[in-house]
Amino acid sequence: MKIRNFNIYLTLVILLYFHLGVFGQVIEDEVYLKKDIEIKKVDEKTWQEVISGMDFEGDQKKKNMIESSDKDGKRKENAREVSDAEYSGQINSPINSSLLEAFKFIFIGIAVVIIVFLLFQIIKGTSNISLNTKINNEDEVGIEELSHEMPRSELEIALDEALKLKDFRKIIRIYYLISIKELSERNLIKWKKDKTNYNYIDEIRGKNGLEPFEPLTILFEWAWYGDQKPEESKFRSAENLYQSLLENLKQYPSGE
Repeated sequence: MKIRNFNIYLTLVILLYFHLGVFGQVIEDEVYLKKDIEIKKVDEKTWQEVISGMDFEGDQKKKNMIESSDKDGKRKENAREVSDAEYSGQINSPINSSLLEAFKFIFIGIAVVIIVFLLFQIIKGTSNISLNTKINNEDEVGIEELSHEMPRSELEIALDEALKLKDFRKIIRIYYLISIKELSERNLIKWKKDKTNYNYIDEIRGKNGLEPFEPLTILFEWAWYGDQKPEESKFRSAENLYQSLLENLKQYPSGE
């Protein structure tokens, strides 16, 4: 769905770009048509110089007409005289000039807003595509979701599913996530996204009953980041550490 939206937004941007080009060409044509046309008259001497080298053998009638007009000094113009008023820039246009200019700037402003919005949606959609792909591929709950977004009940549901499948690697991960959540809710650690797992070990060091957290962290690091496939013996060790830690945490009040 995200990819489909991305393609739609991209198509709209491309279409809008071409429409802007067409509209710009229309504006240029209107401006050109409104320009004053300068009429230049040709004097008799210049006209004679122009026609002096022409060969009228093929059209005797034209030659006779020119010779006759030269003799009488009354050469008739071959082209119709056009009054200055007809080409003085007063060409009738269905669109008033000032209205056209105002419409042009309004259209450009709207187009810019639409383009910015579409680009924002594309960037946002691309970000969501990447995030969703990562979640779907790993099918895991991130530690960054623990503080607010992931209730313990959801973690426990995920844990039950992993136990049924005997997915020991995932089980150890969820044990660690729940442990972090419990420690944070009791204000025994200050959760931050940029902290390392060993920062949390340092925060609880020396506190009564929290010793199981350090070996549980080591097991989690080995299984998850080492991309290992734990055997049941490793799972049992992690389970004992997890249960022991939860039992010992009962002496610390929850800050919820």
